Amino acid sequence: MFCSGNCVDTQSDPNNCGSCGHVCPGYQQPNTNVTCTLGQCSFSCQGEYYDANGDQADGCEAADSPTGNHTQASALELGAYGCFDTPGQTVTGKLLSDARVHTNPAIPGFDATTGSAPDWYHLTADGGLCVNDLKVVLQVLSSAHPQCYKLSVVTDMGTFAQTTDFSGMAKVTQDTVSYSTGSDIYFKVEKTCSTAQFESVDYTLNFHL
Repeated sequence: MFCSGNCVDTQSDPNNCGSCGHVCPGYQQPNTNVTCTLGQCSFSCQGEYYDANGDQADGCEAADSPTGNHTQASALELGAYGCFDTPGQTVTGKLLSDARVHTNPAIPGFDATTGSAPDWYHLTADGGLCVNDLKVVLQVLSSAHPQCYKLSVVTDMGTFAQTTDFSGMAKVTQDTVSYSTGSDIYFKVEKTCSTAQFESVDYTLNFHL
């Protein structure tokens, strides 16, 4: 199709997609993949950037942190801890979700149902002359949907999980023999609700072995 002025292609030009002067939403905005195919616009996010406010006009504006730890095999390394680590250790992170496709690159571990990717953490339990018990607390901060998150703790003795309550808190507490000395322990923080609830939330993870 040919139009007046500089509009010569309404089938594949994101500046004139479907009709002259129709710019595809999000085109040339940060961290987006915007194309025009057969006169129809498409919009997706690049990698670990999210459209957490649902507004294509400013692109995929929110950056995940930490990155690259969205499968158990790629869990972020926390180090080794004994069972005398009172008052505990704290990890901070951000969990984002949206209703977009993520590509160029794709996110390993991304769940299209929730529109998010879980965060995984790994530590080695050194043990010591004490009881091998667990106390892990997830606190999701400033969430409009505080009950949409879940904490899982994976040890050689099993998987222990809790969903967040109305305050955005989830606690996993296990008594004696909840893990073996010298074993691996994994923490998983994930969203459980659908893409209808999307946001960018900060969280803290406090743990004591």
